Amino acid sequence: MNMKASMYANAVSHIHEKFDVNKQVARIPQMTFLVAYAFDCELWAPWSEEFGRWPIQQLNFFFVNIWQVPCTVAQNYGTDVVCRFLGGLSIAGGSVTFGVLVDIWEPDEQGYAVAFLVLSSVGGSVVGAIVGEFVEQYLSLPWIFWVQLIVGGAVQLVHLTCNPKARPTNLLD
Repeated sequence: MNMKASMYANAVSHIHEKFDVNKQVARIPQMTFLVAYAFDCELWAPWSEEFGRWPIQQLNFFFVNIWQVPCTVAQNYGTDVVCRFLGGLSIAGGSVTFGVLVDIWEPDEQGYAVAFLVLSSVGGSVVGAIVGEFVEQYLSLPWIFWVQLIVGGAVQLVHLTCNPKARPTNLLD
């Protein structure tokens, strides 16, 4: 999530030129992404309690990745705004991820897991800014979103193959 949020900043100048909007307006899709992300906990957390964390996270990865595609081929500015909003709404952020940590580790061992999760989350912002700068410098606007899709697809594949179902009640079922 943090990589997708921070990498978009490198698309602003391209969006400004392509859609003939000022740079402040070109930042609105980034804002809609973050605002929608603020409401994802209410959407995804209850479903993860009902259906399990693993399938909800896989569904989340799928939707977040799918919403990158319209951004890459957008022919108008509104497409970017709407698809970034839907992408932000599709992220099963901290609520589900912290739920996984609670499911896997005992309370006295959760500190290290939470610290690593927070560190990797903050690291995503840094990686997104660095990678985004190279993409902005050497590639065209669609590649800002293609790179996000490639990384998102790789993360989903790793999650699919390496992350077991962890919620005890689902394991018992």
